[in-house]
Amino acid sequence: MLKRYKKLNYFPNRSGFTLVELLVSITIFALMTMFVVVNFRAGQKQDFLNLGAEEISNNLKKAQTAAVAGELIEGVVPKGGYGLYFASDSTSYLYFADLDGNFNYTAVDGVIAEYPLPKGVVINSENLSVVFDPPRPKIYFNGSDIEAESEVMIKHQDLPEAVKKIIINSVSGKIDLE
Repeated sequence: MLKRYKKLNYFPNRSGFTLVELLVSITIFALMTMFVVVNFRAGQKQDFLNLGAEEISNNLKKAQTAAVAGELIEGVVPKGGYGLYFASDSTSYLYFADLDGNFNYTAVDGVIAEYPLPKGVVINSENLSVVFDPPRPKIYFNGSDIEAESEVMIKHQDLPEAVKKIIINSVSGKIDLE
């Protein structure tokens, strides 16, 4: 007797994705990916801003420590101590030894280092010299010791609403971030 074989149907219900469903899924995935990338970039810019503020704070403390320790430049302690100079709208700042003793950055002062700010970060305040005069150290802002505190503001070029402040208190010597 002859057996009849059933025809095998590999797709009996024809269930699966249609082309439209597949395109909708790909579009949703692409939109979600785009939102993640955009938010990542914004977060990265905020991180650059935070990093810039931390670096400035650390380098202010470095200059303060150099003044307290009486670090030598070419065998002598600088007349005016050590300081940082911040130029308005600049992407870097200077660490210098105040060789002429005027407690302000001038062309005759010895630049020890120039520190670049992270990508896109700029100084958003007026020109400012912060000098730590040894041995105490007394703090001078632009050659004057009258002000109780001063601040350096930085911002990211692509995030105009986000600003970081580094506040230097000349009475206590405390350096704060806001």
